[in-house]
Amino acid sequence: MKILGVILARAESKEIPGKNIKEINGKPLISYTIEEGLKSNIFTNFVVSTDSEKIAAIARDCGAEVPFIRPAELAEDHVWSRDALKHAVLECEKIYGVTYDYVFELPCVAPLRNEEHIREAYQKIISEECDSVTSFTRIHEVHPTRMKRIIGDEITDFCKEYPGGEGSRRQDLEPCYMRNGAIFAMTRKCIVEEFSRHGKDCRPYIMDEAESINIDTILDFKLADLLIKERSTKLKIKLECPTNFISKSEVQKLMSLMECEETDVGVECLIVNPGTNKFLGPEYFNQFPFLKVVGTPSTGINHLDVEYLAQNGVSVKCLLDDRESLDNIHASAEFTWLHIMNAVRKFGLAVNNKKNWREKNNEAFLRSNEMHGKKLGIVGMGRIGKKLANYAKAFGMQVFWHDPYVNDDKIRNKVNNLNDLKDCDILSINCYLTDETKELITYETLDDFKTGLIVVNTSRGEVVNEDYIYDLVVNDEIRYSADVLCNEQNIHLLRESKLFNLDYEGVTITPHVAGATVESQFKALEAIIKLCKKCIK
Repeated sequence: MKILGVILARAESKEIPGKNIKEINGKPLISYTIEEGLKSNIFTNFVVSTDSEKIAAIARDCGAEVPFIRPAELAEDHVWSRDALKHAVLECEKIYGVTYDYVFELPCVAPLRNEEHIREAYQKIISEECDSVTSFTRIHEVHPTRMKRIIGDEITDFCKEYPGGEGSRRQDLEPCYMRNGAIFAMTRKCIVEEFSRHGKDCRPYIMDEAESINIDTILDFKLADLLIKERSTKLKIKLECPTNFISKSEVQKLMSLMECEETDVGVECLIVNPGTNKFLGPEYFNQFPFLKVVGTPSTGINHLDVEYLAQNGVSVKCLLDDRESLDNIHASAEFTWLHIMNAVRKFGLAVNNKKNWREKNNEAFLRSNEMHGKKLGIVGMGRIGKKLANYAKAFGMQVFWHDPYVNDDKIRNKVNNLNDLKDCDILSINCYLTDETKELITYETLDDFKTGLIVVNTSRGEVVNEDYIYDLVVNDEIRYSADVLCNEQNIHLLRESKLFNLDYEGVTITPHVAGATVESQFKALEAIIKLCKKCIK
């Protein structure tokens, strides 16, 4: 079944200049019809026929196809819609190389018509095998009974078959309907061969009065704007972050609770995948012309072109903007502690050496150290650092920490300089990546630290100089354990990393999965959606 969807949108409009692209609730009028047409998912091709390059550009940005510019002679005031519609059908058949079975004209002056209306009209024309289906709405105040002629100074009935009387009550009037200009669905034969949008067998599709605004006047426009604003409480959101760890029903429940509508069309809020191996810049974000806010369910934003988004008026939100919710996420701290325990107790090595059970040198190779009594140095006393301090105390360890931006008398043993942690057995790096912390650990930084130091990094790869770390590891001066590497948004460069390719007992690398638990990712998703909603409000 080949179905063509068409929006006729000429440049000129006498009553409301530039009506088809005039903004209504912050978006071009035409965008509402394009969004719903695309969401209906019934069209082989969905095109805009216009004589305006400006309208064509906006339509393309909204996701519609504009395969041709309508000739000027078909965009004049006296030209009937059916002329322009027939032209659109024949042009599209020539351009796309198809012959359509049905044609839907969706006037953009009906912005309250939605995807369900379009699908239901489609189902009706298919099931009833009629020539056409046209949308109607019931009328009340403008019922024919109440219409009059005024000739001179005399009032007479307009329709003889509906004579008016004293006290005609609305509820007593015979049901009466009029076309609402929202949907014209027809067979190809109707428009191309019979040059009609209705044919001999036209069936009605009834729409509610509140969804039947047809914008002709500025009053219509203002009323539509008011109704759309009242209905636009749901945030149009696209989830590109992983959600496969929860069921679809749980995602839908979350969307409902958050008053969000998950969609691919008219996206206002984009929740990106924080684990992407690409840097998200203009080419990516330009897919979303109505974007207002980008959220990442992570603390880092180095995978986003924040400067470009700011230049285009798009806000960026990450978990650092909601400290309360962030404090309730434990996965990264737990995984950091797992790295620490593994590095101290050689757990991973032991798992991989079961084949050498009771062999002479195996026990010596796997002999490790107790956690108890060791000195843990924490770089960055944020939420992860504080959790690590609590874990360490439970294991009987001594905790020392460095963070120039945190002053907390409740946490003992703060040191003023990174070098003051040189006597520690373990150094855990938990600071955020900023211009100040980039390559915080670089050549000579750890030269005075004790030999055999365990360095654990679950912050960002760029916080350390990886060449320096590599040299220390291969010279058996430190053991390095990390969940992050440099260049995570450029997988080719990452794979060239010396640390990535180092197969050595003194290094353990995991593929940035510290936050990958069902609980933490759900909490993070919930928190970032709340932040984005609040930002738009």
